[in-house]
Order: sequence, then structure tokens, then C-alpha cells
Amino acid sequence: MGRSVFGLGRREAIIDGQTINLDGDATPTADLVTIGSGDTTATANVDALNITLITAEGATGSNLLNLNATFASTTNNSTNTVLNIANITATSTTNNLIATGISVGSMTEAGTGTVSSSGLFISSGWDNAINVNNSKFTVTPAGITSVNFNSTATTNGVCHSGSDLDAASDTTEALVACNNGAGDLAEWYETEQNVEVGDVVALTDAYFTYEATRVDPFTGLIAEENGRETIAILGKSQESYSAKIFGVISGSPVQTIGGDIQKQGRHPLPVALSGRVPVKVTDENGAIGVGDYLVSSSLAGHAMKTARSGKVIGIALENWESGNGQIMMLVNNFYWHGPDELTASQGSDGLITVAEHNLNMNGYAILEVGRIAGISGVWSISQDGQLQVRDLTVGSPERPTGITLHDEVTGSPSCVSLRNGGVVVRPGACGTPRGSSESSEASKSSEASAPSPQPSPAGGEGDSVSAPSPPPSPAEGEGEEAGPAVETPVPVEPAPVVEPAPAPESAAQTEAAEQLEETTAEEVAAEELPVITQ
Repeated sequence: MGRSVFGLGRREAIIDGQTINLDGDATPTADLVTIGSGDTTATANVDALNITLITAEGATGSNLLNLNATFASTTNNSTNTVLNIANITATSTTNNLIATGISVGSMTEAGTGTVSSSGLFISSGWDNAINVNNSKFTVTPAGITSVNFNSTATTNGVCHSGSDLDAASDTTEALVACNNGAGDLAEWYETEQNVEVGDVVALTDAYFTYEATRVDPFTGLIAEENGRETIAILGKSQESYSAKIFGVISGSPVQTIGGDIQKQGRHPLPVALSGRVPVKVTDENGAIGVGDYLVSSSLAGHAMKTARSGKVIGIALENWESGNGQIMMLVNNFYWHGPDELTASQGSDGLITVAEHNLNMNGYAILEVGRIAGISGVWSISQDGQLQVRDLTVGSPERPTGITLHDEVTGSPSCVSLRNGGVVVRPGACGTPRGSSESSEASKSSEASAPSPQPSPAGGEGDSVSAPSPPPSPAEGEGEEAGPAVETPVPVEPAPVVEPAPAPESAAQTEAAEQLEETTAEEVAAEELPVITQ
């Protein structure tokens, strides 16, 4: 049976099995127990309340201080506290006064068994297991921690222990310092089964569809419903300078994103997005030096240094002399315009300046050109087809040719060329074989419209055909009925030619020469228009 104690300055010994019950009346109007209310100073190591309890093993254990409370309220905003530490005032005339609201001493574990201890244990049922300064820092019984961010910002990060987590995880991990070792930022992608770390990968024609988590870009909150996404599956690159090259498989990323594919893919692997990553290389394009741009090679999954324009996946951070191996690479995906590719820039005046390289169209056309001009205006081709040049050369000694002109009356083409120093006009376009349908039609049209050639004057045996005689002028008053006027060709006086005296010939040689001359004259009369010689 407990004993009631009243009054001050009394010391009561408690016999085993007895308790001290400090109790007030049914409705107390003052504190039930007050300790040290009249004290103003205390010497060192004096406690206002010191409770010592040594227990042996018990069925349910022992409590050094057990507080049971039942709160009930019929008014709003009634505040009730099981253990209330009132305001603390600390005054010091020297430095290093230490004031603590609650101090929990060291825990010493002894024996061979396992001791599970907590300096402060809070069970379930609370809205906040810990609430500091009106929710500036709170911890729920489930461990969800909220912290007020109101200090100078830094770029330092905080990570957690264990494997990657998401909102559906119910796992407790520790807050740890983030890894500062060499690595990269990577994203999960679905890959073919033979792909491994360090492989150069490219897009394939196969696709992978998965459930994608939706995120509000403004708040970062996860949406309630997921969506479906389809992306290309990645495989080892198979060709040099591949246009479908995508990146390199990472083996030690500092951080990864794209966890949906990691969970749903059949062979997901992280692809390096930025940072340093090992990559498989080959000497297919020669030795690799620090700073060389790396592209895909013809060896599956390997990179090589680039020698021309193409899609680059990174920059070599190590040298590689020969064979196949692995080096460290800085991830840098872009299209490199090499020295073999045309580059241009546009100035404020709108003019586009092309770099100092030749333009090879490889058989393709340049369309919709308004005008082309040479340097300093020496030559030009206008939009309406006018060609202006300083000197014009047609053909070459190896491939002589002529100029095709069209008759102003009939529109038929004729080839104007030189033969033995004389101007020759042949029916048909230049380059058309003699006797072709085009040449025959042009010949008929030319014969119908061109005046008949006149024989050469006596003494001109050296010329097979001379300039035609001008047609007669129409009678007065008959100009309109005579049809279109025919321009009178101006005869060109042959220049005097001094020929050496012929050597004596035999009778057979003379007969053969005469036959050749007759055949040549017949061909000219049948296939060519008048020849003007100089």
C-alpha cells in the first residue's frame, strides 16, 4: 500500500514493495509537485530530480520514469503536454556556458547478447513524431522528413545509401555524401542481348514500348496516371561513320535516370549522357591521340578517330597506338563538319561567304539559279540566258567540235565548225552522227530554205565550193508577196595562198588524187551547206 507524504523538508524511506503516491484532490488547481522552486543557486552536480533504478531481467522490463496521461477537452485549442519543459533562462559572465533542454548520456552496451537501444523512441499514432519550431523541421512516425530550406544555396548534393529508390519504395536508407569519383550521368535504354559495357551503340529498326511515369514539369510531382512511350532499341554500331550512332554504354555512372525502362526492359543498360566513360576503340583509322574526335568504326561496338565529317560521340582522353582496346572518353555528341565539307557564314549584309573549299555536287544539279558571275566580272551568265565572256574556246585539239545554231526561218539546227581553216556549216546539231534522223531532217529543211550554191569562177579549182551568189532582188511592189526576206551573205574574199610547186607525180597517183577530190566534193555538196574559206 502506498504512503501519502505531505509537507516540505521531509525524507521518507521507501521499503521494497512500497510506493510514494503524490496526489491532490479531485480537481487540482495548482501543480502537484514542485521541486526547487525557492532555490536561486546550486552547487555543481546537484540535480533537481535524480532517479536511480537498477533492474534485473523482467518479463516486460522496467521504466525509470513512466508517465501516463489522459487528455479530454470541451473547449477549442486546449493544449495538453505529457512532459513540458518550460522556458529556460541562461545567464553567464564567462564564456562557454552550455544549456541543454534534454541531455541523454552515453549508452554502454555490455555482454554477449545484442542490445537494440534508442536515445529517443517515439511510437506510432503521432501526426509528427518530432516538430521543431512550429514545423520548421518535422519527422513523422513513418520517417518522412521535412526541412525548411532557408539558407545560402550551394551545389553540393545529398544521396542515400543502398540501391535506387522511387515513390513506391518502402525502404529505410541513410543519408550519405554523394560519390565524387570519376563517372558520368547516364540514362537507361533497352538494348540488344549482346550489348555490354563500353560498346558503341546505334539505333536499330526494332522498338520497345513501356509504361512511362508522367511528371508535372512545373511542380515536379508525379502524375496519378502513367502514359505509354515507344523508343528504338539500341544495338552495337556496325558501320563506320554511322548516321544512327547513339552513344556508349556506361559501366560506372554517378547518377542514372529513366528508371521505368530499367524496371520493364528485358536487357536495359545505361547510356552515358555526359561526363567521362570508358569506350571500346580500334585503330581502323590510325592511331588515336588525346583530343581526337571519335566516331563509329566498321568493327561492331568500337569507335575510331574521325578523318572526315560525321556524327561524333566524344573526345579521346587517352592515346591508343594500335589494335583494339579501351580508352577513356569525354562524352560529347554532335555532328562535326570536317575539312571536306562545305561550310558557310552569312554577314549582316545578307551575303553568304563559303569557306575555301571546292564544291563537288557529285552529279547532282544546282537549281533555280538567278545569276552566276566570275571574279571581277570577267564572265557571267544572266537569268535570261545571256553569256558574257572575255574569251571563248569551243572544243579542244583532241576533241574538236563546233557551235550549234538554229535557223531563224525553219528553226532547224546546224553545226558551224572549222575545217582546214574554212567555216563549215553542216545540217544537224553538233555531235549528231551523220546520216541520223535529226541530221537528215535538218538537211532536208536546209535544202528547202537555203539558196543553191553557185559554181566557182574559172581558175578556182582549189576550192570545192565557194560562197553562194546573192539571190535576185524582188521586183518593185512585189516585196510583200515574195515571202520573208533572205539575207544576202557577204562573200568573203579568199586570202592569197602561196603554195609550193607540186612534185612530179606518176599517172596512178594523179588518177587517185582526182578521184579523192571528186568524192570529197560530192560529200560536201550532199551533206553540208556552203563553205566559206579564207
